[in-house]
Amino acid sequence: MKKTGIINGSATAQQKSSKIRLFVAALSFLLAVFFLFKMPTFAQTASLAPAATVVTPTTLIDSVSTTTPAIDIASSTTATSSTPTTPPTNPGVTEVPASWTSVLPKRPWDVAFDGTDYIVTAVDLDHNASRLLKVTPSGTISIIASFKKKIFGVAIDGADYVVTDGNGNLLKISAKGAVTTIATEVTTPNFPADVALQGSDYVVTDYNGGRLLDVAQDGTVSVIASGLKHITSVLPDGASYLIGANSHEGEPMLYRIVSGAPIPFVNLRAWLGYGTVGKITKVASDYYIAAGTSILRVTPDGSVSVIPTGHNIQGLTNDGSNIIATDFSKPKLLQISIATSTIP
Repeated sequence: MKKTGIINGSATAQQKSSKIRLFVAALSFLLAVFFLFKMPTFAQTASLAPAATVVTPTTLIDSVSTTTPAIDIASSTTATSSTPTTPPTNPGVTEVPASWTSVLPKRPWDVAFDGTDYIVTAVDLDHNASRLLKVTPSGTISIIASFKKKIFGVAIDGADYVVTDGNGNLLKISAKGAVTTIATEVTTPNFPADVALQGSDYVVTDYNGGRLLDVAQDGTVSVIASGLKHITSVLPDGASYLIGANSHEGEPMLYRIVSGAPIPFVNLRAWLGYGTVGKITKVASDYYIAAGTSILRVTPDGSVSVIPTGHNIQGLTNDGSNIIATDFSKPKLLQISIATSTIP
């Protein structure tokens, strides 16, 4: 009997010891699993944190053609930055003190100068609605005509105004607001078209059709040049036309149209990337082109300099000594002094 008791007591002790060992082993296993899954996460977080904040300029430079100047690299860096930047201001830029509250949601698109006042197309891009406005230099706004469709380009024809609309038509508006149609379906619908006066005819750009068109007073349409890509603007210039369009490689270009043939004048990729060319106007012998928040001055020999404005430039014209521009996003009408503007 005593021998049996000793054996049973020993067995019980061994069972307790085994249970303790199993418990310790299980606990060790759980701890090992915990650290196995948790520790790499901490290490990974620590190793990724610096990499997320590092910008390598060499990578940006290598990704751009070596023919692209530093201004494009700076623009690329700014575009990818998480910190918004303010466009540079210019002491030569002043705002025509017009209140656009009564006009909104229509915003100023294009502008022409009739010798005294500014004639502005104001468009609501979210709805088929627009107005043709007269804005005095002191900022008084009056409505010439209202439209239940979009109007874009504007030109002065004596006492009348000529505009392009979103349906591809060319319209004439009298000073009293009477609207007549010069020609229908001149350009591809739903694409903004520029218009300029050349003699007694009108010159119109067809963005999607790649054509520069002549429209006579009686509405007869003829092709001046074709085979162009994304033609956005036109300026009659003596016996030729200066136009903004893209090359077939997508580069923004100034072309001179002579006898129907486009002759490359200036490649603007260095300043516009692969964007489109904005409105063109001419003061004295120099050309001025809308280019985002800047205006490009192009001399007759093709040299380009930048006039920063601090505004998003859409429409462009001149009054003989100043550039007149619209800022569609603000909205604002601007006067930019050529004499006092800062040119880096």
